[in-house]
Amino acid sequence: MRSYPRPKTSEEFEQICLEYLRREWKRSSLVLYAKSGYAQHGVDIVDGGDGGDCWAAQCKLHEDGKALRAAEVLAEVGKAEAFARPIRRYAVCTTGKKTPHAQDAIAKLNTERAASGKFLVELIYWEDIELRFEGDDEFREHYSSSSHASVRAVLHAELAPVKTKLADVLSEAQAVGATT
Repeated sequence: MRSYPRPKTSEEFEQICLEYLRREWKRSSLVLYAKSGYAQHGVDIVDGGDGGDCWAAQCKLHEDGKALRAAEVLAEVGKAEAFARPIRRYAVCTTGKKTPHAQDAIAKLNTERAASGKFLVELIYWEDIELRFEGDDEFREHYSSSSHASVRAVLHAELAPVKTKLADVLSEAQAVGATT
């Protein structure tokens, strides 16, 4: 699998997660919730739908190599419990490094939450999002034509050798045409 550059800003990451979750959860009504500086109750993305089931997500942008800590997830889950609408499905999306400590802690948390009828917590890592880039041309294309510069840079870098080869072939064809 090819590695895509991580987003540089929280806003950029939230936009990517929004599009990812719309596709993954098949919920086109997902929207960004509030803005930085406002109380978000552990929610960056929420189903803006008709008041039915509320699906929500929190986005955590981390520096390269920094792990997502279980304590971060637990804190966000605690905030999400106070969200205005009862949440049915909840995810924490992160660029943080995948670790067994966080995964094990969330698996244990989900066992406890399921027993008490509370929403479960999904962990979605950058590598999961990268897999969607690989397998979904429309998703990848969305970012090649958007303001997401880091993904666009990867796509342009991949096309550079093709452009060079085409220019060489064109030059050779012109040279052959000039000598005949």
